[in-house]
Amino acid sequence: QRRGEASLSKTLQKTFELVEQYYAIPEDLETNKQLYGPLSGTCFEERVVGAYNKGLLQRRKEDEDADTTTTGVEICSHCAVFGHVRNECPKLI
Repeated sequence: QRRGEASLSKTLQKTFELVEQYYAIPEDLETNKQLYGPLSGTCFEERVVGAYNKGLLQRRKEDEDADTTTTGVEICSHCAVFGHVRNECPKLI
C-alpha cells in the first residue's frame, strides 16, 4: 500500500514519524527489492521502519550537522521512544 493508505497501530505510526524526521528515506525504497525486500504484504510505513531496523537508512544531513541532544538518534520500533533500539527494548527483555 502507498504512503498514508494503511491502517497503522499508534506505535508503528509514531515510529514511522520519528524515523522520517531524523532519517533520510531513500528514493529507491520501493524499487530496490534487492536491498529493501519485496513490497508484497507491507505498506510504505512498514518498509521504512523495516529499513531503519536493518540499519539501511542514513541520518538526515541537516541532523548530522546539528548539535542537538538527539545526535546518534536511536528509535525503538517496539515502543516508539528515543534512547534504545528494538533489540534492547526493556519491554521485550
